[in-house]
Amino acid sequence: MWWIIAKREFTDLSRDGHVRWSGLTLSTLLLVALATGWHQQQAVTGEQASAARMVRETWLAQPPKDPHSAAHYGAYLFKPRQPLGLIDIGVSNYTGVAVWLEAHRQNEFLFRPAQDQTAVARFIEFTVAGALQVLVPVLIALLVHTRLAGERESGTLRQLVASGVRPATLVAGKGVGVGLALGVWLVPLATIGSAALLVSAGVAPALVDAARYASLAAAYLAYFAVVTLVGLAVTARARTAGIALATLVVFWAVTSFVVPRAVSGLARTWYPTPSAFAFAQRVDRDTYDGLTVHDWFARRAADYRRTLLAQYNVSRLEDLPVNYRGVEYLNREDETNVVWDRHYGALWAAFDSQTRVHQFGGFASPMLAVRSLSMGLAGADVFHHRHFAQAAEAYRRRMVQAMNGELAYGSTSADLNYRGGADLWARVPSFTYAPPTLRVTLIEQRWGVASLAAWAAGALLLALAATRALRVE
Repeated sequence: MWWIIAKREFTDLSRDGHVRWSGLTLSTLLLVALATGWHQQQAVTGEQASAARMVRETWLAQPPKDPHSAAHYGAYLFKPRQPLGLIDIGVSNYTGVAVWLEAHRQNEFLFRPAQDQTAVARFIEFTVAGALQVLVPVLIALLVHTRLAGERESGTLRQLVASGVRPATLVAGKGVGVGLALGVWLVPLATIGSAALLVSAGVAPALVDAARYASLAAAYLAYFAVVTLVGLAVTARARTAGIALATLVVFWAVTSFVVPRAVSGLARTWYPTPSAFAFAQRVDRDTYDGLTVHDWFARRAADYRRTLLAQYNVSRLEDLPVNYRGVEYLNREDETNVVWDRHYGALWAAFDSQTRVHQFGGFASPMLAVRSLSMGLAGADVFHHRHFAQAAEAYRRRMVQAMNGELAYGSTSADLNYRGGADLWARVPSFTYAPPTLRVTLIEQRWGVASLAAWAAGALLLALAATRALRVE
């Protein structure tokens, strides 16, 4: 019986002009977002690959020079956008895509598109993920609000119940009908999106990440199921279709805009983070003990020179079996790295705490729950940015250590004109990066998974309770 009801609902919805136009509008918007995301993905991937090759070639083509000067010469690293970035760009526009590696400093990431956007542009940032999270629930509300409230209004609900149709069967059939009608619009788009992923990432990488893609699809299916079940519960209890629609619109507005804004405000209030300028000032103050850079270096150099001469029991720098400058640079890097680790550790801890607030906010809004999961699975959340930033910093330290180590132990202080060459530059390998696995990602997103699962269970219980309380008036 439920299947008969489902087919009837699907037929009615397919013939509804308002539904057709709404579905066509949503499909068009999703196609535009997908095309825009694919174009950006291709452009960014191509530009980064070209820039990375040029940076590597430039590093290897350096003329002979002081190794420490090569450490200052440095190199750019570019954060790769993961294949699912064409669906969800997450916080990528705010975290930056490139970082400059050099001696003595752990630089912030550069090229953040959000810096060049207006506040309005940032608020209405249009992506496939944004459309799925905000616009699809609107279509679901349009599909579901008349299913039971409309039947009650027209008097047909009394006839259906009088004919022996059980309320549970009726609600189940209508829910499946709504799902079929929604699938007419979303399944072709999902097929097109899958094809775009294959073209963008390549068949082999796409197959490797198939479980990640499936997890993302499952997250959105669960989200749509939550909205549909809530809609069925509302329409089962509402006296009229208008009241049902108004209730669903309020639910959509609160969970899609009010709660996320409130959660963001709470996260920033509870766990504030310094501005880039204030952060740099704190690091400099901690690094140089409140002195000017010139005075600090002068005092430190004198102290360390005495220590090193005493260690090797010589009276002149020229008599040292190592190069004083290189050893001093190695020591200085170790000391400043401790400062950077302390300050960045506190900064990442604050970001982690903010992220947890957002994830726990998913218990108050299914949109927040799926947004957190979507960004994580797309490799575009703060966790993935931190993972890359830490890999980049580890590479910077190896590069600088290789240059300073060559100067320290490949020459002596008497070699005033010591120069490194192509063989030294080649000792620094090309940067390679392996993003977190799906397992690690899901562990990091455990509260997002839990909150979405809680919403699914709660929405199901709400729909069942509304079904049992269904009244014919």
